[in-house]
Amino acid sequence: MALSAGSILLLSNLDGAFPENTGAPGELTCGRAPCHNVPVNVGTAQMSIAFSGNDLKYVADSTYELTVTIANQQSLRNGFEILALNENNQNTGEWILLDPDKMKIIPGIGLPSRKYVTHQAAGNMQTEWKIAWKAPSADVGVVTFYASVNATNNNGMLTGDEVYTRSLAVDFSPLSGTQETARPEVSGIVSVSPDGTNGTLLVRYFLKTSADVRFEIFNISGQNMSAIVAGKQPQGEHQVSWSNLSASGSGTPPGVYFIRLAAGRETAVRKFVWP
Repeated sequence: MALSAGSILLLSNLDGAFPENTGAPGELTCGRAPCHNVPVNVGTAQMSIAFSGNDLKYVADSTYELTVTIANQQSLRNGFEILALNENNQNTGEWILLDPDKMKIIPGIGLPSRKYVTHQAAGNMQTEWKIAWKAPSADVGVVTFYASVNATNNNGMLTGDEVYTRSLAVDFSPLSGTQETARPEVSGIVSVSPDGTNGTLLVRYFLKTSADVRFEIFNISGQNMSAIVAGKQPQGEHQVSWSNLSASGSGTPPGVYFIRLAAGRETAVRKFVWP
């Protein structure tokens, strides 16, 4: 039996939102007809976008973590989509998937230069999504992140759902990545020093919290290479061994990797090149 247009739309939403539905300039939202056909930002849920950069500032060629959250709602299935635009409403920066099994990057259709991150089927039963974003290599002025979340009632139809949108603007900082994270009032990774001879990374960092510090390493494809907990160390340095993170040990292929630090509600992501 052939699927109706509504059924095709529903199945597609289970495995990711359609592009150009964040409410950004030139876009609509999933609240429109014939999609979910509901008013936007009407309901009891609370949606937010969090950015790991200090004082909502980004440094050229640095990597940050964004968290999209939907809270205080009763839905079982939730979908999301996020986009980054500069002051000229052009796509800017680069997305890095921290959980590629649950999220994916898709291009626009009418606006093909825009790149979106949205959920996959394995990631539509959660209330929080974390994504890394690499800032452009030069000052592009204010960058605005536009995101939308569809909080569904999971009734198998396009009715009764709630659609929310939010935006978050971050401005350029002339500081280098090291200068920004080295300031004593700022949490973050100060430096990452790979040592190919013994398969370790020396990570220097500063945190305002005394929570347990957790390190995770991702390859350029977003694959998580496991993790290690360093204990309560608000500031200082820690030697992360590849043998603790990957069965490949010191034989890890050369290339670009990302290390993520998390402690309580504080996070930081930094790129490094393995010898």
